[in-house]
Amino acid sequence: MRKFFIYTFFFVIVAALVIQCVALQYRDGEIYSKKSFKKQIRDIPISVTRATIYDRNFNPIAVTIPMDSLFINRPRNFLKNENSKLLELSNILKINKNTILSKVENNINKNFIYIERKISPTKVKKILDLNLKGIAFHKENHRFYPEAEVTSHIIGKTNIDDIGQSGMEETFNKKLSGENGVKKVMLNRKKEQVKEIESTLPVYPDSVHLTIDNRIQYAAYKSLKEQVIRVNADSGSIIVVDSTNGEILALANSPSYNPNDKNGYTPEKARNRAIKEKFDPGSTIKPFLFVAAQNTKNFFFENKIDTSPGKLKIGGGYTIEDTKNHGILSADQVLIKSSNVGSVKISEIISQEDYYEILSYVGFGEDIDINLSGVNNSTNLKHFTEWKPIEFKTYSYGYGLNVTPLQLVKAYTVIANNGKKLPLKIIKQERSLQTISEQKYEQNFIQVKKILQKVVEKGTAKSARLDNFTSGGKTGTTRIYNYELKKYYSNRHRSIFVGMTPMKETKLVILVVIENPKNKKYYPFYGGMVAGPVFKKVATESLRILNIHPDKNLLSITSKGGSNVF
Repeated sequence: MRKFFIYTFFFVIVAALVIQCVALQYRDGEIYSKKSFKKQIRDIPISVTRATIYDRNFNPIAVTIPMDSLFINRPRNFLKNENSKLLELSNILKINKNTILSKVENNINKNFIYIERKISPTKVKKILDLNLKGIAFHKENHRFYPEAEVTSHIIGKTNIDDIGQSGMEETFNKKLSGENGVKKVMLNRKKEQVKEIESTLPVYPDSVHLTIDNRIQYAAYKSLKEQVIRVNADSGSIIVVDSTNGEILALANSPSYNPNDKNGYTPEKARNRAIKEKFDPGSTIKPFLFVAAQNTKNFFFENKIDTSPGKLKIGGGYTIEDTKNHGILSADQVLIKSSNVGSVKISEIISQEDYYEILSYVGFGEDIDINLSGVNNSTNLKHFTEWKPIEFKTYSYGYGLNVTPLQLVKAYTVIANNGKKLPLKIIKQERSLQTISEQKYEQNFIQVKKILQKVVEKGTAKSARLDNFTSGGKTGTTRIYNYELKKYYSNRHRSIFVGMTPMKETKLVILVVIENPKNKKYYPFYGGMVAGPVFKKVATESLRILNIHPDKNLLSITSKGGSNVF
């Protein structure tokens, strides 16, 4: 009987096992087969590397390099490290030891805990020398900027995950990033790939080719930075444009920041003033008043204009002043000596519509798209029918209306090209595209361009005169406007110079803006005195870099007759 029970029990166990096997094979076989298949399948990413940004000569100004990131792969082993070694790790990474330990303890069951990403090779070697338990490194792509602070406002930067946050990195983030692909493969027991099942191909990134010339960019940034320090200014901006095609060769600001140093970044240093600021253009607008004036029948450059006694009431309780009593001036001398009184008197013989037409034609108030994130397009030139009489007068010497640095430098390229308009560009076209350019008021602009050469030779911009090249331009000095109090500061100034060179076949237009100089040696902070020297240095170096031959005795000024006094 006892044997019967033993055999019966054994039979039941065997039968149960057989039934379970049959059930697994026929009822649940598909389920377990799928589970087994899933364990054999892996998705392997096909990674792409962020593309390079180049200057016009294909010098890299933003590149991707591999760097090591430190993580904990065995938390419990890591906590067994000697306290002295953990302190050394803390010192190398400049992270508090307790912060590291707390992070590990709070994630004790994980096998991947980031401690520090994208560490320099020097630090990696020091960490490896510690021979710590429970740590590992893996490679990550890191964005590196060879030109550092020189090009930072153009290029911008990426975040820790290589996503563009500002500048070209942000504007062209999708193009530069591409998209990772994925490959689905089957593995054997040894985790070796035995079969590729399917794949999604990556979208490979494209590089970005700029019009910037690294050599000119460096010269512009260096000269600007030196002058900002010399005159003890809050900031400065410079834009260099090839006036033959509208390509931006340099765009820089001071202060700047090094995008390779995450600890040196501040919003103030990162502000791209060359594209964001708006301000009263001051006397730099006067050339366009003279372009408009030539459409008036009774205007001649020899007209005599009485600017005595060097001041003038213009209504609304406002009185404008010149730097001194210039007395009776010819019309061209009004521009050469930058007389505010003379400018207002010239505005009285032209129509608001004519002046508005010229300001609109050269681009004041219009949006500018150069494919760079952050461009300020908030300025607005009111229609002339909305101008109050006093506004027309203040517009004649550059107060009461806002321009951006981009708008101002673009307007001067119209003068440089004798009335021909060209769009500004910062992206280099791979092919030479035919640009349809509008050209109006050619003779008007030619005459004004001649006078701008006199401004440099014997007017307010002698400091911008080049040694071996003809040059021309216009100075501007304005008080800075306080938008909160809605009035101008009495003791804060903006010094401006916009110049061009050479004068016959003009190649360069350069804008320099210096914000709030405070070194009393340069008081009263005239644009010629503060901004003009930067133009001279940058223009001289740029012409050398571009291999432009010096010119001499290019322009002889000729004018129309007349002797009216007004």
